[in-house]
Amino acid sequence: MAKPCTSFYIPFYFGIDDFPRAFYTQNRRPSQTFYKRKVESFFQPAPNHAFWTFSNFAHKVDRDYETTIARVKAEARLLETGALTLQKPLEEVALKLYHKDKALAMQLLANYSKGLYLAALEATDRILSQK
Repeated sequence: MAKPCTSFYIPFYFGIDDFPRAFYTQNRRPSQTFYKRKVESFFQPAPNHAFWTFSNFAHKVDRDYETTIARVKAEARLLETGALTLQKPLEEVALKLYHKDKALAMQLLANYSKGLYLAALEATDRILSQK
């Protein structure tokens, strides 16, 4: 959603029933004024507006990069290490389940991704509230 140093690893699996609606965007491109208003507004993670939440977060980090980037890296490391640790066992369970109940296997993977997305939102809030 932004530069790699201000983004979080959130895997989304092919075949899931739906991509989280928070990542949906409007068809047309917003104006510069609209964009600035969104990214310069008070930071509040909004689960239903992923693009604007992560854009706003990246903007806030960039404005105070020297003092916030260490917290961003620490939070990202925790989130990503946990995600990568769970990935293999989760995929093994999903594969076994897929042979019995494809819809349930896809739902398991979708819920895992949505959980990581919500954990990333919580991390952004923690990072910026530590100022």
